[in-house]
Amino acid sequence: MSHWEQPPRTEREREQDQEQDQEQEQEQEQEQEQEQEQGRASSSSRASSSGGTRTSEKPLPASITLRSQKTLSSQATPPSSTRSNSPASSLRRLIHSGKPPSDLGPAEQQTPIASIDRFNDWFAAIASQIEADSESVYLNHLSILSTYSGACDLLDQAIDDCRACLNEIDANWKFVNENSKSLERSCQGMLDDQKVLGSIATALSDRLAYFRRLDQAQRVLSSPGEAEIVNNPEFLPMIERLDLCLEFMKSNRHFKDADLYLVRFQQCLTRSMTLIKLYYTNQIKNLSRQVQEKLQHSSSNHKIEETLLYEKFHLLSQEMRPLISQVEKRYLFDGDEYGALLAEFFHTWVSVRGQLLHARIKTEISRIQITHQQVPDLISLATTGCNYMRSVCTAEWDLFKAYFPKTGEEELFVYLESLCDYLYDLLRPQILHEQKLDLLCDLATISNAMIAMDSNLIEADQSRFKFSTLLKPILQDIQTRLVFRAQAIIQTDVANYLPKHDDLDYPNKLIQADQK
Repeated sequence: MSHWEQPPRTEREREQDQEQDQEQEQEQEQEQEQEQEQGRASSSSRASSSGGTRTSEKPLPASITLRSQKTLSSQATPPSSTRSNSPASSLRRLIHSGKPPSDLGPAEQQTPIASIDRFNDWFAAIASQIEADSESVYLNHLSILSTYSGACDLLDQAIDDCRACLNEIDANWKFVNENSKSLERSCQGMLDDQKVLGSIATALSDRLAYFRRLDQAQRVLSSPGEAEIVNNPEFLPMIERLDLCLEFMKSNRHFKDADLYLVRFQQCLTRSMTLIKLYYTNQIKNLSRQVQEKLQHSSSNHKIEETLLYEKFHLLSQEMRPLISQVEKRYLFDGDEYGALLAEFFHTWVSVRGQLLHARIKTEISRIQITHQQVPDLISLATTGCNYMRSVCTAEWDLFKAYFPKTGEEELFVYLESLCDYLYDLLRPQILHEQKLDLLCDLATISNAMIAMDSNLIEADQSRFKFSTLLKPILQDIQTRLVFRAQAIIQTDVANYLPKHDDLDYPNKLIQADQK
């Protein structure tokens, strides 16, 4: 609701207004009657006093009086519960009231209507008053309409302003939206470019990292002393990185200076393997020298010898195995290039261990020989010697595999055969000179039993030492001697058999056999 709109009135309020209007009309009628009576009295007195002053005015007809007019108007006008604002109602109120119009002067308002001219003046004044009253209603309504029209104009202007503002906002929004989309596209393009450039930078950095590792490797390898270099925590990771760099350079030979870097990386790797070999050789020889000195100054105690010969070397293997595994790995990948280097490792091992064991094994075999010379028994001698060499070779196998778990089996068997030569030299002459066929059969049976024990190990664990390989030369000697003796017996006792007189003395020969 606008500020100029009036709230609707209730039915009760309208009834109260009608009652008030009726009371006011009754009061006005009473006042008009009183005033008319007073006017008639005063006019009659004035007429008697000034009867000849207004000769030009014509008297009203006797039938026209204010009372009669009032009576006629009251009879002609139906009763109304509310006051009317029409000109006729205004005229009736003026006539009923008997009051002169308000636009007349005080003297004219008090002068009674005594002539036609006076009546015309009075009626003109009344008509003017009625017209003014009727125009006031329309003017009031016009003022209200003007107010409403002005408000509507203001509202329309406000709507136009709002529409213009909204249009401007819409245009600005479209402008901002279009610029935002353009900015978004630009930003997305920049992000895409950034991703592409980032990926290119990452790829370049990853590839350049291989080239930068050359300086790192050279810095590590240029440190003084092979022990300090090999024991450096960065040494083994550096070797792993060298392998990656070599593989990268080989697969990207079209890169600038790739061939040059390939040669330098290969030199660094060769330098690393050489340092490992030198460190290994020095450590093995130093430990061997220490063990040799302690064995010379210690009593012949079996436990002490086992500790010096094997436990100390097992402790050293924990340090050397990661280094040797680097050489083994490259030998398995490229045997032609690293075969000679790994052969030097094996040669050092065989040389050092041979110096420690050959004299000890020779002494022990001699002791076994002396023991069995007192009671000549080839089977006991062979069994004791084979069991001793089995224990020695098994210990040497386990120790060697602690250093070289993946390679060197052929070189190790050659070394173990050299250790078993003392047993071969002891058993071979006795086997070749053995004349008893049953003894040779027992030796062959024992050898086959030992080989059968290794066959069970082959099925259980392929990495275990098989002593049967070292028994084959002895078994071959036994079989050769057994075949030779069997042939000789068949030749002498069967093919060239000449019976004697005692052999043909039957039945006395059978009787003597039964008696025995």
